[in-house]
Amino acid sequence: MKTIRTFSAKPSEVERKWYIIDAKDQILGKVAVEAARLLRGKHKPNFTSHIDTGDFVVVINADQVKLSGTKENTKIYTRFSGYVGGQKIETPSKVRERRPVLLVERAVHGMIPKTRLGRAQFGKLKVYAGEEHPHDAQQPAEYAISESPRKSLSIMSATTLNTIGRRKTAVARIWMTEGTGNITINDRAFEEYLPTIELQNAVLAPLQAVSLLNKHDLKVSVKGSGLHAQAIAIRHALSRAICEIDAAHRTALKPLGFMTRDPRMKERKKAGQPGARKRFQFSKR
Repeated sequence: MKTIRTFSAKPSEVERKWYIIDAKDQILGKVAVEAARLLRGKHKPNFTSHIDTGDFVVVINADQVKLSGTKENTKIYTRFSGYVGGQKIETPSKVRERRPVLLVERAVHGMIPKTRLGRAQFGKLKVYAGEEHPHDAQQPAEYAISESPRKSLSIMSATTLNTIGRRKTAVARIWMTEGTGNITINDRAFEEYLPTIELQNAVLAPLQAVSLLNKHDLKVSVKGSGLHAQAIAIRHALSRAICEIDAAHRTALKPLGFMTRDPRMKERKKAGQPGARKRFQFSKR
């Protein structure tokens, strides 16, 4: 019998490249994720967890990186000198004024293993506040930050409705636009993903209740639990989207139970017990 040996990269055989990331007007988390990925070498097919297979990363315009929401003034960085009263608290806006490169360095450091290997990987990160950097001799290749998968969907537009539905541990997100009734679930055809008529009818029930069948296209992303729970989660998300089209549809969908999440789950048998709720038999011995 032929055995397959697990490949493990050797430090002497690792080839390192240089990449440059422009953080101007980019979200801090996205920049940190891509930088940590390149530093660890997880983008390479020869990635080995205990070997440093990563590349060098140069981040420029770190002073113009953005934070989503209200994190610029609400997020807190804390450090402690070790002496009484030596606790220092700063917001990202204060850090940006004092030393902007710390924003990127701290974010990337949180995504790197806290070991000797992680320290070696973090040492390949070079962050600069402006556009100038002293690494032109290494000829770093430009690395573009990819868009979020949700924003890169082909059906995304200004008129797209985006809602979430749940059932048990299943979570479904749908994108709904005007169309001809085309439905895809996890990039698969509707009938292929839900093969039975019962599951298909469960999903289409809200559209049939308000006479909107074959008038909208749906792109669904669902995960967790089984097919039945996923179908109910999709129905829950679809019902929410229909109510966003017209709030009057709620009166037709709510009595049918489509607007309420059903959190019921089957209670599992406990370890060492004869049943889910059956307790141990009492004995006087």
